[in-house]
Amino acid sequence: MIRQLTGRGADTAAARALADAATGADYFVTRAQAVEALAAFPPARAVPVLERAVRDTSAAVRESALGALGELGGERAIALARAALSNDPSYQVRAAAVSTLARTDSAHRRAVIAEGLGLSSYQESIRVAALGAIVQTNDTTFIDSVEGLLNQLRTAARVLAALANRGSVRALDVLSRHLDDERPYVRRSVLQAFQSSVRPDLAVARLRAVQDKLKYPDTRKTAGSLLERLEQRQPSE
Repeated sequence: MIRQLTGRGADTAAARALADAATGADYFVTRAQAVEALAAFPPARAVPVLERAVRDTSAAVRESALGALGELGGERAIALARAALSNDPSYQVRAAAVSTLARTDSAHRRAVIAEGLGLSSYQESIRVAALGAIVQTNDTTFIDSVEGLLNQLRTAARVLAALANRGSVRALDVLSRHLDDERPYVRRSVLQAFQSSVRPDLAVARLRAVQDKLKYPDTRKTAGSLLERLEQRQPSE
């Protein structure tokens, strides 16, 4: 039923049916799916329903409601997301609030991302959401903060890679510098970022420049093997 109603933003009957499902269905997955579908409807119809959904007993429904509010935007969406970030007991919901605020509240986006980076949570879901917001907004002012998280989150290396792909030489320099990090975990994360996240042409050029100068034999060997594989995939000139 939810699938049939999705995408019918001009249909008032569909909006009513989704509202009923979002607030009254017994199964939380059905409520979450209905909430997600409401993102395609006019804010005047969807936001009042989503306001109820952000108070649902299921964290999954509340998370979906914040995602829909992030797509719809507006002052009420910002207020609801801010309240969720401050008060919701679920780390996943608070992570969704960070993503929603970064998307909708441009005036306070940087403060929200900084707040998210400073919040510890189970499986670091809130910090990961803040890192995702950095990539989405291409905010290179957070490079130092991302660098500080390299020893805690593999995601941090991928964020530096994403910023490098979008033209930040400094992000690439920071990422490359940590190929000589004294912490093996960090070196492995950086190598994985070069393998799977850095644009191949950038990775080849940088690894060619630094490979022979790397301090640790294991990293030097792995970087050499990675460079060889990447070069084989490069189109012939």
